[in-house]
Amino acid sequence: MPRPKEELIFSANSLQSFADCERRFELNYLDELKWPAVETEPVLKSEVFLADGRRFHEMIHQDLLGIPVMEPSLVDEPELAAWWQNYRDHDPIKAEGQQYPEKTLVSTIKDRLLVATYDVFVVTEEGKVIIYDWKTWRKPHAFQWVKQQMQSRIYPLVIYQERATIPGADKLQFEDIEMRYWYANFPDESVSFQYSEDQYEADKAVLELIIDRIDSLPPGQFELTSELAKCTYCPFRSYCDRGSVAGSIEEHDSPESAESDSLFGNLDDYESIAF
Repeated sequence: MPRPKEELIFSANSLQSFADCERRFELNYLDELKWPAVETEPVLKSEVFLADGRRFHEMIHQDLLGIPVMEPSLVDEPELAAWWQNYRDHDPIKAEGQQYPEKTLVSTIKDRLLVATYDVFVVTEEGKVIIYDWKTWRKPHAFQWVKQQMQSRIYPLVIYQERATIPGADKLQFEDIEMRYWYANFPDESVSFQYSEDQYEADKAVLELIIDRIDSLPPGQFELTSELAKCTYCPFRSYCDRGSVAGSIEEHDSPESAESDSLFGNLDDYESIAF
């Protein structure tokens, strides 16, 4: 039996899933089906990559809390070791102030719960907020693509709406919020953008339209994406008769696939994991 829509707690992951493919959202968040198909091949390599991504986030969290971190092995964990070395060498958190690592904030949109878990945000002495997010993408992505992702819309919006609950940020203005994505594989190619009232209104309107559409659609009427390339990497593809062969992990994170498919890109946004 489908999950009642009024029980949904929206997040960047769930709303991005809807934006990518309405049917994928329905199968995952309403029908709550288990993934029936392999997402990418080779399976072991994909699992190792995801496990390394999770551990990388955990390691940074430990480091920010002042807990000693066990260094990854260059021989046994070369990719994770490279990410960690880039993090240590570049020290991507440039802002000084009170840090809030792995902080979860809960807000509302159209009277529905909206949750965001931040890798870390910093409240500066001037009362500004800098949001940092770690990405382990294998390819850099275009600025406009990154800015249009649900995470980029939701994270600053939630910070602004919940500013009264954040010590030192109660007088926060739109322009006082900045979001910075730091690429573990490309430490010198980070992406950042300043928030604004216009952006807030635009993002709020987009989120409200999506929620209205989710609420309006009856079961079985959520549309399949018209971009068939996305289906190659969707674990629910067998429910839609859109293939049985998983796509290659090497090709999935290419700029070409990323421009049309953000599922894999969002897999290192671990909102459901409590470190």
